[in-house]
Amino acid sequence: MRSAKKPIYRKRIIELLGRWRISDQNLIEKIWKELINILNDDHLSSGLRWQAVDVLPRLRSTSLVLINVMAKALISRLRREQEYTVRSSIFNSLSYLSVKDPTVIKEIIKAAILALKTDKDWVRIQAAATLTKYKIVDPKLRRESVDALINILKDKKRGRRGLRSDVAEALGKLKDLDPQLVSQVAAPLIQALKRDSYWAVRENAIKSLSKLKVVDEVLNNKIATALIRALSDSDSNVRESATLALANFKIFRSKMIRQRNKALLKILFKKMLHGNHYARRIAAEILVKIDIPEVVFNIRIINMLIKLKELNKNLHAKLLQRVLLKIKGNLERFRVTCLKKAAHLIASNDLSVKKKLLEKSRASLSWIIVVEDILEGDRKELKKKGNSDR
Repeated sequence: MRSAKKPIYRKRIIELLGRWRISDQNLIEKIWKELINILNDDHLSSGLRWQAVDVLPRLRSTSLVLINVMAKALISRLRREQEYTVRSSIFNSLSYLSVKDPTVIKEIIKAAILALKTDKDWVRIQAAATLTKYKIVDPKLRRESVDALINILKDKKRGRRGLRSDVAEALGKLKDLDPQLVSQVAAPLIQALKRDSYWAVRENAIKSLSKLKVVDEVLNNKIATALIRALSDSDSNVRESATLALANFKIFRSKMIRQRNKALLKILFKKMLHGNHYARRIAAEILVKIDIPEVVFNIRIINMLIKLKELNKNLHAKLLQRVLLKIKGNLERFRVTCLKKAAHLIASNDLSVKKKLLEKSRASLSWIIVVEDILEGDRKELKKKGNSDR
């Protein structure tokens, strides 16, 4: 590699090294040392330095000592690098390095915070991503990281919507936030979900809010309210993300749960009745996950499934069984016709699933008679089908 003195040749050699799958750690160590020499040489072109930095994620070293040396070389280059594309690539490579040394990690975090405050937008995007890759132990640095990201999220300049979107995503990926910082992060994300004009910012705000480990009941219910409101967002991506987030969201207040269920079911029924096969499957999967204690919702689910069958939009058999077995409450409060139709939705050979559904109902003697009639009809149908197959 040293024999190729002309920068153009060195650049092409580095490019080729990135394309090869090199597993020999001794060879990787030699390449890394040469790359470090390129980073430390201020007389070489920025294009060659960019190529040297860009190839790093594809040449993984297992030597912790060499990784620390490389990280220090990258940070040193970052402080004096004039070309923003190289600075951006340096942060990208720092995200992939498995740095374990707390002192080096601290230097990486400081460099990322400084970039978030002062650098170009593309560099800030990569710096935000770097912050999410490392556990920030120092409480002061952790607060500074959060503050730097929040300040960008609040910047409503038209040309920075892509940056805001990436920052909204990064806020949900920060590691080991204490309850106070969680509250500090949640507030601007809720505001972004309500008021930001760019759909990707609102979508990423939803994803980040759903990842936060919230222990405060008041804050948790504020997040739930914002997510329920997002079900009516003008953008379909935001509505879809809000639906998925609410399906897995833990809500403390029973009043809020009822509000969530009512809003969710309205959206899910619409997707199942009018959406394509993929939309119906996703809606049914969400339906299985949420708690539906109200009997009126159970009746609506039954009627919706019946409507699907009439429209020839059947769900996959196993998913249909999961939806039916999810139904809670006392089936005595259902109409007889509803129960009959619900039982017939299950394939006739799945008698065990029907029995399981009916065992959960704790039905009275009159209901057991109705159930036996349904099952007996299926047995006759199976027997008749068996004879015809012969």
